[in-house]
Amino acid sequence: MEFIDKMSEYDFMGPKEGEYKPYQTLNYIEKNIDNIDPVDVENYNMVAGRLYRWLKLALENRKLDIVRRKALIQKERDERDSKIKAKEEREKKRETDLEEAKNKFNEKKLDRKKIYLKFKPKNSFEKFIYQNIIAE
Repeated sequence: MEFIDKMSEYDFMGPKEGEYKPYQTLNYIEKNIDNIDPVDVENYNMVAGRLYRWLKLALENRKLDIVRRKALIQKERDERDSKIKAKEEREKKRETDLEEAKNKFNEKKLDRKKIYLKFKPKNSFEKFIYQNIIAE
């Protein structure tokens, strides 16, 4: 009954922890049972046939789970890479926009300064106005 309990408790999903000997790997087991005909096993012994079908199903599901997990990991990597790339593009765009804004501001400031320098204030009020409004 211990063997049957272990079969019912076996979970094919998720990563497996621990060290495994070469003969415990999926590919090794699958290679060993590939040349066995399920009909011959069923004809030889019904219980052996059921165990063989369970083993084939467990191997198939385990491999599908591995493929699914690898695909999820790859998807997460791709998403991470795209987010990093988008962040870099945002930062680059921000820098160029900031430079453009600085240049535009400096041009405006230069234009106001030119206007101020052309104008000769006649009194202290005009001088105050042009210093505080135009020269900014």
